[in-house]
Amino acid sequence: MTQQPYVSKDTLLNEIRKGYSDFDTLLSSLSEQQMMMAGNDGWTTKDHIAHLTSWQQRILPMLQAVMDNVELPDPTPDMTMDQINEQFRQRNAALPLDRVLADHRAVQQQMLKAVQAISEEDLNKPIFWLDDRPVVSEVIGNTYEHYEEHTHYIQQWLRGES
Repeated sequence: MTQQPYVSKDTLLNEIRKGYSDFDTLLSSLSEQQMMMAGNDGWTTKDHIAHLTSWQQRILPMLQAVMDNVELPDPTPDMTMDQINEQFRQRNAALPLDRVLADHRAVQQQMLKAVQAISEEDLNKPIFWLDDRPVVSEVIGNTYEHYEEHTHYIQQWLRGES
């Protein structure tokens, strides 16, 4: 297992803000109609936004648990990543676009506040209930790295490649 390198809180916050800004710039270039059109994979941009929001909502309690020094059980222990993603997609499918966008903006602010609130030491210490990974790896994987991944999917769709 590769060990997560130490990440300063300032670096993490800057990367998260940049990831949010880059993704929001992409979204601002799309019309509401485009956000509701599905690519070949069946996902709309709205689905991508809701997916990113759902994963961040899942990480917020982890940050709080680390700050409180308590164990947080996995809410989906018997599900694969694909099953969790599909559960998120089904849960969010009926939500209107304006609600998905509002939730997206809200979770961004919640994540920034949570990262600001946690100590740099707590961000980087191994957490036994995360298989001895630091919570910062979950934050990175569900903020700017995840945004970059889904930006790529949306850009492929815009170019007609998906």
